[in-house]
Amino acid sequence: MKDAEAQAFGPFLKKYKLKSLKDYEDSHSTDLVKHFNERKNALMHQIDKNKSELSILEANHKESAAVTKLEAILKQEEEKLSALLSD
Repeated sequence: MKDAEAQAFGPFLKKYKLKSLKDYEDSHSTDLVKHFNERKNALMHQIDKNKSELSILEANHKESAAVTKLEAILKQEEEKLSALLSD
């Protein structure tokens, strides 16, 4: 089995300086998790920022149009986060 793997994936492994196909799979999984966490953290940061801004607008009795717009943006960001977490 090792010989078949070496023959089939040898050039690929050599090109990317990997010892085995498992090394590639492990690094690829790590990259996917890292990307997921970066995206999740960015969305959560944006949601927190929008909630803070919304609180300030509401506390200062600003125009309802601005509040409504920010609420819509916040809802979109929360939906994006929900979709990301459900994948």
